[in-house]
Amino acid sequence: MKVFAMAAGVVATLFAAPAAPAAGDEIAIINGIVYQDRYNDLAGCIDIGPMDITVENHTSDRTAYIYRSDNCSGPAEAAIAPGTTATAYGTTVDFKRPSGGGSFGL
Repeated sequence: MKVFAMAAGVVATLFAAPAAPAAGDEIAIINGIVYQDRYNDLAGCIDIGPMDITVENHTSDRTAYIYRSDNCSGPAEAAIAPGTTATAYGTTVDFKRPSGGGSFGL
């Protein structure tokens, strides 16, 4: 009986749902690809397009901006607030903290 219980525990562990991101782990999903702050994926200008860009902003305090330029400059086509999702035509995406001043700073 112990062997069966142990085997059942191993099977349950193998089929468990993947763990959620750690607390404080900022992520964004851009056109289905996950970008994580812990790997500096959200630092600087992210080259995506030119195409329709969908941003799912799962950060706590960064607004995502979609630009038509190839260097995240000029007027933004869209601003995606934390916790929201939006689509706009563009080429690049940048995540900025409320203080502004270019790409988010620490």
